[in-house]
Amino acid sequence: MDLRTGRLQGCIQVWSRDDGSRPAPYWENVTDMLDDVANALHTKFPALRAYGERVKPYGIRTTPCVPEVEDRRLVWHRSA
Repeated sequence: MDLRTGRLQGCIQVWSRDDGSRPAPYWENVTDMLDDVANALHTKFPALRAYGERVKPYGIRTTPCVPEVEDRRLVWHRSA
């Protein structure tokens, strides 16, 4: 979660000390993240589909993943 002040404050993104961050956050905030994961659990459609669309113009390809609950844990499976 980005805790810096500014327009991206509260977003969920990947950050690497070597590479910095991606051109777009995975989710705009925690509510979006929880809604997306809950929807993916309910519908069995991949999460992060909106992120995949946002980063296409940058040439970034994503692998859609579907979450499932196994042994009371959230696990992610790559979708076809």
